Amino acid sequence: MSDRICHVNIPSRNLEESMEFFGTLFGWSFNPNTERYLLFNDGEQGLGGGFSLDREPATGSGPVLFIEVAGLEQKLELIRQLGGNVVQERMHVGPADTGFGWYAAFDDPHGNRIGLFTTNAK
Repeated sequence: MSDRICHVNIPSRNLEESMEFFGTLFGWSFNPNTERYLLFNDGEQGLGGGFSLDREPATGSGPVLFIEVAGLEQKLELIRQLGGNVVQERMHVGPADTGFGWYAAFDDPHGNRIGLFTTNAK
């Protein structure tokens, strides 16, 4: 299949810290690629990527990666416990009567902005 997102590169200041944070938060698996790059796999959809020491964290505005989760509130609490910073608490997406779901956003310990999304349970 073409024309789909196939790899995500997330800047890191410390690969071990990134592995601990995202592994605990999402249960991702990891495979060191080089001393400066750590591959990950989400284990669900097969989407993978890597953490790179060769780029500065993507802070502020710009594209934001969203991860679909179950238990949005529990993820936000775990993010706080792991040293992340919640920058957008849970917010409804779409029309008030139906809507698409809920989203939130956080900065990982290295300052990367990551979004979370969960669908409406109907």
